[in-house]
Amino acid sequence: RKAKAETIAKELRTLQALMNRAVFLEVIDRNRVRGIQPPKRLDSRPPRWYTAAELEKIYKNAKPLPGDEQVKGLPINSSVEDYAPIWRLLANTGLRRTEAQQLRWADVTDKVIRVLSSEGARTKSGKWRQVPLSDGASAALAALKRMTKGKVHVLPRMHAGSLSRAFSSALERAKLDGSLHCLRHTFCAHLVTAGVPLRTVQVLAGHASTSTTERYAHLAPDYLADSVARLSL
Repeated sequence: RKAKAETIAKELRTLQALMNRAVFLEVIDRNRVRGIQPPKRLDSRPPRWYTAAELEKIYKNAKPLPGDEQVKGLPINSSVEDYAPIWRLLANTGLRRTEAQQLRWADVTDKVIRVLSSEGARTKSGKWRQVPLSDGASAALAALKRMTKGKVHVLPRMHAGSLSRAFSSALERAKLDGSLHCLRHTFCAHLVTAGVPLRTVQVLAGHASTSTTERYAHLAPDYLADSVARLSL
């Protein structure tokens, strides 16, 4: 099937980075895909995010049901009896799936989560950041601490695709749409609606570009309304 524009853009960026590395290592003489522009997105819509009421539905349907593995082909970690703490952590911190899976208890304090970037566990922007803990994040971490007692990582070990499919199952039972990444959108959206400046949201979410954060600008209290109110034509 035809790939989405954002998927093509992501793959192109990866290819260009690999080619640049090959040039640096003198494997090839030049990057032959340098300068190739990704296709333009022809659609524009606000990101999907969840209200507090929708999140509660997701948390209530986070326990895997018997037969999920066979019916949906989900290689779910059998030791996880309830995924709610995982979903709650992502909604309250905005961590990307990979960042959450790489998160270690050594990088968690009683006040902040340090999202580190290293050669073997790189963040999308390549930069580290700190995310202060809300009450919801602290509650999620307390539950996960009991779940992964004595382990190095905060989340139970499983394939990234399994984590996403487990969330999809919870959504289906809750009769909601979206994907695991929507929990990150939820974190950003609720910050903006609470009046947090976009620049602060950008730092907390680890957005490399302000254009990414600006997708949530319409959610800010009185966004645009104050500006339009100045007109008297």
